[in-house]
Amino acid sequence: MKEKSNKVEELKTNVTNMLIENINECLASDWKKSWINVGKPSYDPVSDHYYQGFNMFSLSLLTAFNGYSCAEYATFNQWKEIGFVPNKGSKGLSALQPLMRKGTDKESGDDITFVGGFRAYSVFNADQVVDIDNGDPYKPENLDVQLNENDRIKKAEKFFNNCNVKMVENGDVACYIPSKDKIMMPTLEQFDDGKSYYATLFHELTHASGHKDRLNRDLNNGFNAKGYAYEELIAEIGSAFIMSHLGLDHKPRKDHSEYLKGWLKGLENDINFIFKASAQSGKALDYYNKMQ
Repeated sequence: MKEKSNKVEELKTNVTNMLIENINECLASDWKKSWINVGKPSYDPVSDHYYQGFNMFSLSLLTAFNGYSCAEYATFNQWKEIGFVPNKGSKGLSALQPLMRKGTDKESGDDITFVGGFRAYSVFNADQVVDIDNGDPYKPENLDVQLNENDRIKKAEKFFNNCNVKMVENGDVACYIPSKDKIMMPTLEQFDDGKSYYATLFHELTHASGHKDRLNRDLNNGFNAKGYAYEELIAEIGSAFIMSHLGLDHKPRKDHSEYLKGWLKGLENDINFIFKASAQSGKALDYYNKMQ
C-alpha cells in the first residue's frame, strides 16, 4: 500500500512540476500564451468513456508534453482485449483510481460511501500500442465532430444557455457575483475573437458552479489570499475543460499574468493544489454536462 501511495504522490509532483515549468515560461516570455494546454479530452477507447477530474487534466497535459497525436489511453489489459499491446520498451503513464469506502454519516447516522484514498495504475497512449498479430500501429477514431468555427461558437452558446445561469453584458469587467447569482460580461465585440469571449464566459460559469444551490464551494475568499487563488485556478481549469469539451482552443484571460503568480506560489507550496483544483473543475463540467 505504501508503494502505491508513493506512486500517487509522485504523479501529483510530476504534474505540479510540469505546470510550474509552463507558468515560468509564460511569465518569462509572452504573457498571452496559455499556461494550460488541455487540448483534446482524454478518452478511453475500450470502455468508451472520458477520463474525469485530475485524470482528465493530467493525461491531457501529458499528451501535449509527450507530443502524442491523440489523447486516447487504456490499460495494458484493455488494449490486449481489443488486440493491441504496447511497443517493447514503452512505459506506462500513471492515472488515479479512487478507493471507495463505506461508513456512517456523523450527523444523520445514514450509511454513506466516500472516497477513502487513491491508487495509481498505468495506462498507455494509443501511439504506444501496435496490433498483436501484424505489428501495425493503432489508428485512433476521429472523435472530433467536424464543425467549422461558426458552428463551434454556436455550440458554445447553446451549452451556456442550457446551464441556467443569468448573464448580463454590461461594462468592461468580467465577474461572477455570488450574492446575485449573476455573471457580468463585456460584449462579444470587446474581445479579440469568439473563443476569447467564451473562454472568459466559461471561467465565470465555473465560478457560478460553486453557488450554494449548485456545488456549494466556498466562494468567500479574500483578494490575493490562497483561497482566492485556488478558486481562480478552479475557474481557469474549468474554462479549459469546457472549451476542450466543445472542441475550442482555450484562450487565457487578459489579466491572467497576475493570477499566474498566485498559482505558482500555491503549486510550489502544495502538491495537492492542482489535484484538488482540477477535481473541482471536473465536477463543474460534469454538473453542467448533465444539463445539456
